[in-house]
Amino acid sequence: MENNKEQEILKKKIRELEYEIKNCHKKTDSIVEKRTSELKLSEEKFSSLFEQAADGILVGIKGGEIVDANESMTKLSGYEKKELIGKNINIFFEKDELANSPLRYDLVKKGETVIRERNIVKKYGILVPIEMNTKILADGRMQALFRDVSKRKEAENAKKESEVKYRNIFQHSPLGIFHYSKEGIITDCNEYFVNIIGSSKERLIGFNMFTEMIDKKLVKSIKQSLQKGESYFEGWYSSVTSHKKIFARIFLNSIKNEKDDIISGVGLVEDITDKKRTEIALTENEKKYRMLYETANDAIFLMDNEIFIDCNEKTLEMFACTREQIIGQPPYQFSPEYQPDGRKSKEKAIEKITDALNGNPKIFEWIHTKNNGMEFYAEVSLTVFELQNKNVILAIVRDVSERKELEQKIFNAVSEAEEKERQRLASDIHDEIGPLLSSLKMYIESINETNDLRKQKYLKEKLQSLIKDSITNVREVSNALSPYLLGKYGLRIAIKSFIENSNEFIEILFETNLQNERFPINIETGFYRIIKELVNNTIKHAKAKSITISLNYKDKKLELIYKDDGLGMRKADLKILEQKGMGLYNITNRIMSIKGNYKLFTDCKSGFKFQLIKEIENLKE
Repeated sequence: MENNKEQEILKKKIRELEYEIKNCHKKTDSIVEKRTSELKLSEEKFSSLFEQAADGILVGIKGGEIVDANESMTKLSGYEKKELIGKNINIFFEKDELANSPLRYDLVKKGETVIRERNIVKKYGILVPIEMNTKILADGRMQALFRDVSKRKEAENAKKESEVKYRNIFQHSPLGIFHYSKEGIITDCNEYFVNIIGSSKERLIGFNMFTEMIDKKLVKSIKQSLQKGESYFEGWYSSVTSHKKIFARIFLNSIKNEKDDIISGVGLVEDITDKKRTEIALTENEKKYRMLYETANDAIFLMDNEIFIDCNEKTLEMFACTREQIIGQPPYQFSPEYQPDGRKSKEKAIEKITDALNGNPKIFEWIHTKNNGMEFYAEVSLTVFELQNKNVILAIVRDVSERKELEQKIFNAVSEAEEKERQRLASDIHDEIGPLLSSLKMYIESINETNDLRKQKYLKEKLQSLIKDSITNVREVSNALSPYLLGKYGLRIAIKSFIENSNEFIEILFETNLQNERFPINIETGFYRIIKELVNNTIKHAKAKSITISLNYKDKKLELIYKDDGLGMRKADLKILEQKGMGLYNITNRIMSIKGNYKLFTDCKSGFKFQLIKEIENLKE
């Protein structure tokens, strides 16, 4: 009879617990869903910053092994992400590139930011010039940013969703259920609980949790439920009967008899290992993308329409202000009233932002103003992504003041060279052709003033000689402007003619496989002028005895190799020439005009060496 009453009490308590379980389950699910949602939104925010960046980004370890890459990097390189992971960053560079300009892991590991201009090789062999910005992250990995000007594809947001399926109470319950006595001995359990623990029902029934369980925190919670009526445990649990490790959430409640005495307890167990691992993964991803965001070498803004809502540390450094001075302000607040094209900064900024919000990503140059009033040139990238069901603008700002100064320096050098060429031409005409024309005028007047046939004959001979000299001088001046042989017969004949005229100053050996090939006129003129400039520099400065010029066309590439046995060039000399050397500016500017690739070999054992390569798909008909 007593047993029947106890069973009735137990059944009633189970029904009450079932009701409480359902309510607890709803509450805990609500908490889990809220936290998971927050973590997903956080991951989405910082994952978007990484994946939607206009620059290609690689993250690497050890000696250059790639462990992560964004979508912009796959677009830039032509490789799929799965093809990059595990590969070495060396796959992007030719052997000569690495031999002449190795990747400076030593500097990066010291904490320095290494910025280099390089050529990377795309998957199908195409060379692409890039700016590579490498630095070490706080966790020891290396981050490399590859500047690309191509349109950025919409990054794919990787979303990981985890759902835990529950069963009904006992065999169909979404929770594991076990009953235990006041002595802490398991008296019954359902199959789902068995599966969670990873053991067997036979092994679990009779298991004394107070004496056999290792986890003292859980033991304490069970005892507390038998003393105070309820308790709760959440954490990692290693099963004694199966050595399985899970992250569990356990609701513990006592069972009372009619006298309100605690006679046993029931535990509801939920295995949330997957959720915990997802939470850990989301937290780690949040940390990773936050670290990439905060350690980027460019200023990064998040904008809600025209208003800044977030920025990284580089922004504060670049604009010389605090976060409070930036957040809540529009971009034109940090700009002069007018941009270089004469338009008002506010009007132009609103136009760029509107275009970006309409689905047209923008990359443009802009003049910004620091908080101290100093202006600087910047390259700005505006892209839009969705955050919390709202379009947010990602703005990346790069300070390009040094590049602008270099461009102005090159422009000034070219202008100076052109002015000197005009002055030289005017001097040649004045000194060479002017006197001849004056003499011609004088002789013609003399013929008109005499009837002496012998004197007329003499004057006519002098006139013919002067006319011949005038024609020669005009041809020489004209040839200096646009070589006649180059235009009529091509690069090989023009260079040979120039060398024949220069051999009286220095011995020149010319090797070529060119025959009658013709190239676009700008390329022929560029190579011809570069060779002339190199020879003149050698004669003036190198104290060389001989020059070797090799010019060959192979595999759709026109290659020039120039050598002399003179003093050579050191890196220190190169820096001086970059600042003062008009000849070097002329050469580099001509190379830029034909979009060629060149190398200056410094610190050679002897002499000077220069290489120029230009890809030419189709020869001129």
